[in-house]
Amino acid sequence: MKGFPPFRTSRRLRTSLHPPLAARRPPPHHLLRLHHHLRTSLHSSARWRRRSVALASSVFPPLHGLRLLVGSSRVLCLAAGAGHAVDALHAEGVRHVTRIDLVDFPPLVRRADPHHLPFSDGSFDLVFSNDPAGVSGALFPSRIAADAERTVRVGGAIALAVDRHLDPAAVATLFKRSRIVLLRDVTLDGSQVRMLIF
Repeated sequence: MKGFPPFRTSRRLRTSLHPPLAARRPPPHHLLRLHHHLRTSLHSSARWRRRSVALASSVFPPLHGLRLLVGSSRVLCLAAGAGHAVDALHAEGVRHVTRIDLVDFPPLVRRADPHHLPFSDGSFDLVFSNDPAGVSGALFPSRIAADAERTVRVGGAIALAVDRHLDPAAVATLFKRSRIVLLRDVTLDGSQVRMLIF
């Protein structure tokens, strides 16, 4: 075969695109300071505090009543955005919060596709989203619903904020193995939304 360079193999077979954990270096000190500054300035903003208070006062009480928000709960936050819900859940004492969105927002949120969640079946006690566009604005809402149902444990729950103008029955048809347990109108960031708990 003329024109092709000889095929060379390395002694070490590489199994991933990322370097081994031992070879990774911690981020430079100035980046750690920047992350800390961004996080503390976000948390001190009036909008951040309003959003956290709204979640704690109107969204979390029904979840507490269903015993879904305890310290040992495993919660997945879909469409986590900048991490308002993540912070509010931590403030409620929930230690195990996994947060994803289509874009990274380090250190609170990591990137993952909500249509194909990279988690095992039954990994979470609660799948939560306080972003109304998380499901209704999704490219394939039925895929998000199916993956949410797959990743929540038997006896767990899915709590989603949706636009108030959406018919809850239409949203419920996306979920094949769940039914609406609780429906509640709440105000988040000045907008009226409807929380559906499956």
